[in-house]
Amino acid sequence: MKNNHTANHIPIYLISLTKDSERRELLANRFPLFSSQFILINAVDGRELSARDYYLQILPYFKTHQRILTPSELGTTLSHVKALTTFLESNAEFALIIEDDIIGNDEDIHHLLSLAQQLDKQTLLSGGGLQGVNARYLLGKKTQLQDTYNTANLANPPITRACAYIVSRFVAQSILHHHQHNLTIADDWGIILNGTKIKIYYTDILQHPTDLSTSNIESERQVQEPTLIGKLLGPAGFKQACLKLYREIALPFYKLAGYQKLPIKSNSTDDEVQQ
Repeated sequence: MKNNHTANHIPIYLISLTKDSERRELLANRFPLFSSQFILINAVDGRELSARDYYLQILPYFKTHQRILTPSELGTTLSHVKALTTFLESNAEFALIIEDDIIGNDEDIHHLLSLAQQLDKQTLLSGGGLQGVNARYLLGKKTQLQDTYNTANLANPPITRACAYIVSRFVAQSILHHHQHNLTIADDWGIILNGTKIKIYYTDILQHPTDLSTSNIESERQVQEPTLIGKLLGPAGFKQACLKLYREIALPFYKLAGYQKLPIKSNSTDDEVQQ
């Protein structure tokens, strides 16, 4: 299972809007040893796309899911596509992708990179960031890797958040292939990797801000949040009700099979920044 690549050969791609210099300064303070190695990916601001570009890129997703991608969701996805494309233009076998609001320290990055040395090419490793997510259906089974879990597909997707993850060239190509045919929310791993044999591992190392009151993505999502009647009677509401029923029925069987709730640490700092 081990590969011959080393942590020194794993590039770290930082997704950040050009204007967000304060966030990058904060990251430099959090990661004084590794920040100089971050390769900046100038993020796409979906709010600045032309109406035509926005419409053409969200139309396939709307046809499939009966829901629009918000401008910030689209920009985030395009930014991750940009990072993965840049990675594939390199000679590296694995890469760490991070967003500029992660919380952690140099030890955390070092630990993530050491785990990457033990991954096979058909594994995506989520490096944490599930703070604030409903954890009831987030289950995993311990792997041979330290504090790392093979996630259950109970939640569909099993996990969300794309603030820190490690991919191989094979996984990056698979993600890009999906987006080329049906652009999807960047962290909707269950949809993006559906139909592949790619495993999703999770380790609770880096953290994500929990106060999303100033988050562009969250504010845009609230605008299109369906009414109570829509939630109960609309197609999306019916689908969610069926999914919840399936999860409740399947939950005890997963636990009997050795799955347990994924560990999610609380934030350890107060200097949180928003996406």
